[in-house]
Amino acid sequence: MVSRINQNFHLDCEKSLHGVINASLHASYVYFTLKPEMSEWAGSLDALASSLEVEKFVKQSMLDLHRVARRNSDPNLCNFLWPLIDEEVTIMKCLADHITTLKRLRSPPFKSGEYMFDKHTLGESCKVPH
Repeated sequence: MVSRINQNFHLDCEKSLHGVINASLHASYVYFTLKPEMSEWAGSLDALASSLEVEKFVKQSMLDLHRVARRNSDPNLCNFLWPLIDEEVTIMKCLADHITTLKRLRSPPFKSGEYMFDKHTLGESCKVPH
């Protein structure tokens, strides 16, 4: 159901915003399945790779919304979205860095790679600006 209360908020922008909300909720559900006691993941590397794919999906939905807002001349929505998109980029870079680090630590000379990764990396995880 589309709300008509919003002044100067194009119908296409509202529909695309619903898509971003759905993508964010999907990401939340995926992250809940990553809990260790209910996980079907093969390990940390698999969980991080899946998380990166989810964040790419969320970022793409935000970029799609930004494109619709720009096409419909909605500068307020465009300005609102840029910090959120930047935050997604930061999260994606952090996840990609963690994946690279974990791959390096899992190579043959390092027998306890995941333990070292958990101990030294996740404790000081990337900070996302708010």
